[in-house]
Amino acid sequence: MRKVLLCTVGLSPQVVTETLYALDRQDNWIPDQLVLVTTRSGGEGCRHLLLDRHNGALYRYAKEWRAPWARKLAEQARLEIVDTDSGDLDASRATLLFASRIAEIISEICDDQDTQLHVSLAGGRKPASALVTQALSLYGRPQDKLSHVLVPDNVTLNPSFFYPPPEPQMMAGRDGGVMDASATEVQLFEIPYVRLRRFVPEGNYALDEMIQQTSKVLSDARLVIDLPQGCIFWDGKRLSFPPNLAAWLAWLAAAQFQNGNAGLDRVGSPLAEFIKFYRRFASPRQVQNALSRTSDPLDPEWMEEKASRVAKLASDCGIRPRGARLVQRTGPRAHAIYRLALDASEIRVVPVLEQAGEPQAQ
Repeated sequence: MRKVLLCTVGLSPQVVTETLYALDRQDNWIPDQLVLVTTRSGGEGCRHLLLDRHNGALYRYAKEWRAPWARKLAEQARLEIVDTDSGDLDASRATLLFASRIAEIISEICDDQDTQLHVSLAGGRKPASALVTQALSLYGRPQDKLSHVLVPDNVTLNPSFFYPPPEPQMMAGRDGGVMDASATEVQLFEIPYVRLRRFVPEGNYALDEMIQQTSKVLSDARLVIDLPQGCIFWDGKRLSFPPNLAAWLAWLAAAQFQNGNAGLDRVGSPLAEFIKFYRRFASPRQVQNALSRTSDPLDPEWMEEKASRVAKLASDCGIRPRGARLVQRTGPRAHAIYRLALDASEIRVVPVLEQAGEPQAQ
């Protein structure tokens, strides 16, 4: 994967070289692309203190640490400047504008599945950092990370410190004393975040609107089927169903989520449709056994048994939407259809699976 480091930069561009230093030594992770997002005021510092070919810290880093990749990053760095009225983040409108632009960039990078994104937050921009974290929650994927770089207090405000040099180098500390810059410990603190990409609605929204839209999607849904994780949630609480019942419920939920009032036929339902959901909850051996022992199409009594057991288990968990059994059977027995006692708007299945082909024994 192509590795992309995105740094939010305030008036202290040292965060960039400190992050690169820590990534190299702590994680052995060297980015292929560097993206710097800052304001007009911060942009001047990035140009002169980081990216200048003669005195920039990235070029010094490349020379002192014999790291040619740092020079390449500097030469090809993408500098994104968010222009605000004052040139800095001194108002809520400017902060939201800054975070919205970062959200657009994060969305763009994350749309490329062949990338791995690492976002490093600037320490002095707390409102912006909070919004950037939410942006990564909306668009981030399992391979993407979020971090904040940590350096000792006695060098935090020293404008000459950009990274620990390879050789001893004395510098003034914040407390007025003298310290060896080469002995400075620089660490990355990885920040965990909730990944909501599967729930983000389609459309072009500003960051605040996207947050509201995603929140509405999650709050409206009572039954959430998370297929990648093999999890089922009811009103935000995770349910522990046996794999075959979890898969059957997910299958039924997907039918209504995709097709409104559609359900599952008691007679003639194909084994392949059940198996594509069963794979998300069961082990390969369990799937193999189901393929070899289950009739195709599925036996009507098999369908009836699953519907009854799911409804009872749901009831035991206190799940009785509007006082009804979760699973409903309608129509004459020979042509019965199973449905959930839920509107399609109360169901979320992520991701929606495509039509399955014929099941294949492994």
